[in-house]
Order: sequence, then structure tokens, then C-alpha cells
Amino acid sequence: MELQTSLIVILLTAAVAGGVLWAAHAAEKRRLLALQKACDIRGWRCRIIRERLKKAFEVNADGWRLETGSQAADPGSQSGAADVVRYTVWESAPVGRDTGLHLRFGTLPGGNSWKPDRLDPPNAYGNLLSPSGIAAALRLQPLPGGRFLFALESDGDEETWRQALSESLAGWPDGLPLNGKMEGGILRLSVTGKRLDQPEEFEPIIHLGEALIRRMGAVEFQQPT
Repeated sequence: MELQTSLIVILLTAAVAGGVLWAAHAAEKRRLLALQKACDIRGWRCRIIRERLKKAFEVNADGWRLETGSQAADPGSQSGAADVVRYTVWESAPVGRDTGLHLRFGTLPGGNSWKPDRLDPPNAYGNLLSPSGIAAALRLQPLPGGRFLFALESDGDEETWRQALSESLAGWPDGLPLNGKMEGGILRLSVTGKRLDQPEEFEPIIHLGEALIRRMGAVEFQQPT
């Protein structure tokens, strides 16, 4: 009798576990189909990325690509098998010729606002810095509104770039971290720690990237050669 009871419990447990896995698989399939449909409507191309340690979704169109997903640490690495990094990255194709422009910008850590009367250590804004370290930190400038900092690490009209970035970033969602850089003729935007699964979630970074490419092209055209 006890053996029968144990077998029944085991079978019920297996059935419940199987049902949960099936439901999760069905939900994931519906999500991917919805994403595919949304991309088709918008004229974007998309594909699913499934690798041993990475699950992601790529969207691309003429001139740019976006990837959003999660990357697990290699079990053999020192970081441990439990570490999973969620990310969203937008990257442009090379924008015309490389003029040497080196520009960085992003939100303040933790959603803080810039306080000009407070001297923060340079590493507080490490996500915006290049290997030039303190030299780059000293060039960080706040944008109007205090949500963003930027650093022009190459020759150019700083005020022109301040205005271009301010206007382009005005509609960026509150509470969504952003890092951006223009280097080697390529614009790269990233939302670290966030996997943006729905089109309405990742559309802002696509629209921002396209807007910045247009603005940067216009500003570069105006710069003296």
C-alpha cells in the first residue's frame, strides 16, 4: 500500500512538473511569435539566438541591429554558474567616414541627478569613461535636466554636441539606464541589466539610435575639416 502511495505521489509530481514545463514552453513560443509579428509590421528583420549560455532575440534593419537577451556565465569560470547578465544593445553600421569623433554619454548611476556643488570621485561615473580615466572624468559635462552626462573626448564644438544630445535624449524613459558612445564611426547604445522583451520596451532605444545617427550626421557635416 505504501509503495502504491509513493508511486502515485511520484507520478503526480512528475505530471505537475511536466505541465509547468509545457506551459512555460508554450508561453515562450507565444512571446516569440508576437515579437516576430511586431517586427514584420514595422519592417524589421528578426531572429532568435539560442546558444549554450545565451538566449537572445536580434532585430535589425538597414543601418542598425539590436540584440536583447540574457547571457549566463560559463560554469568553468570563476564567476560561478549562477551568474546571469541581462542586456539590451543597439549598434549602428559605420556612419560615413571615421572623422575621429569620440563621444560618450549616459544616465547617472542609480537615476541620480547631477549636483554641481558635489565633487564625486571619477569612478562614480566609470560607465562613461574611456581608458583615459581621470582625464576623461574631468571632461564630463551635465546635460540640461541633470539626468545625463556626456564627454567629448576628441576635438569638436562641445556646445553643439551638448545641444544635439539634449534634444535627442529629451524623450528617454525615466528610470531606464543608458550608456552610449560614438567611436570609430559606430554608435553603440546599451541598457545594462535589462532584457527588453516587448517591442514597446525596446522601441525607445531604436528610435533614439536612429535620431542620433541623423543628428550626428548633420553635426559632422557642419564641423570644420
